[in-house]
Amino acid sequence: MTKHQGVYRIQKPGSASGSWCVQVRVHGRVQSKSFADSKHGGKEKALDAATKHRIELLESLGLSARLNKPSNPYPGVSRTESTREQGTSKRSDAYWQAYWTDATGKQRTQRFSIRQLGEEGAQSAAIKARMHAERSLAAGEDPFFIQPSSKFARLWRYMDFTKFLALLEDSALFFSNATRFEDPYEGALSKSNRQHRDFVLSRAQQEPRPVATQESEDYAISCWYSAIHESAAMWRLYAGSNDAIAIRTSFGKLRAALPDCIKIGLVKYADYNQQWISEQAPIHRFMYKRISFKHETELRAIIDFNDPRAPLNGQMVDGNYLVCLDLNRIITHVFVSPKSQDWYFDLVCKVCKRYGLKVTPIRSSLYDGPIA
Repeated sequence: MTKHQGVYRIQKPGSASGSWCVQVRVHGRVQSKSFADSKHGGKEKALDAATKHRIELLESLGLSARLNKPSNPYPGVSRTESTREQGTSKRSDAYWQAYWTDATGKQRTQRFSIRQLGEEGAQSAAIKARMHAERSLAAGEDPFFIQPSSKFARLWRYMDFTKFLALLEDSALFFSNATRFEDPYEGALSKSNRQHRDFVLSRAQQEPRPVATQESEDYAISCWYSAIHESAAMWRLYAGSNDAIAIRTSFGKLRAALPDCIKIGLVKYADYNQQWISEQAPIHRFMYKRISFKHETELRAIIDFNDPRAPLNGQMVDGNYLVCLDLNRIITHVFVSPKSQDWYFDLVCKVCKRYGLKVTPIRSSLYDGPIA
């Protein structure tokens, strides 16, 4: 990571060359320009050109004062300010941000508001985010699995009472074998893969090979709804009755509770008639769904039984898998169907207490009438 303020290095792992990127934020808008090593005679000359461009750009915008700001002592962490118009007035916001280049060569940024966290709090959060990114890259995590932007991102799992009772009785999270899903496109490749795969692989400098066969039985999947608010559609689709239940957790709690060998990521929604489905690893195919399911905003946790690290703290049941864990570590809320009757709500409360779940159930207010 460069020590030159406002100039960032972009270079894919294993690549001998890359580029320098200049970014300047003015009135809420970012002006950026890249300087490739190949076009400027090497890495150092590209850096000189980028640095010169930044100085000239700031001077032309009347922002020369920024040139005298002290450099930041933490690599990959910087303080930034933005101004945006709100009606006839302007609002200024300041942030500490972490930035890094992921394993695919794409630059990632995460910002923390000074207004919300304070100066030290925002800076500390940015430093932690940068350190976390470095640890993830060092651990060789698969960049294909895109994770929620925050560990506090809410995750929901809708179920009927029978499945909720089984969850409490087994104290284990249910992973369904991929062969049990109703969607015939689960784990499938697209028409584009079959029509254009030789061309795509040749561009990636890979030898053409036969289309891989589907291996759904090698994977078990736990599906979650990723959203801030509960969903009326999910109550209807996956709960199945007025006696349904939804449990809620956060991405951070789920990730911490599950073994590292279990991959977690947001589902990618694709047009199977036109879009390419990743063939880099067989497991990638199970992270795609058709666009018609996009309303589910799904997050998946996947067990690959070919992985020698596959979790041992559980049991196989008819091809499905139960991962044993402490439910009190992940379940933060229990919601009961908005159409449930009083006796059923009371039953859920008693069952939670009997199994030692330290959460007080809440009846969903989704269909409560408007305030008069």
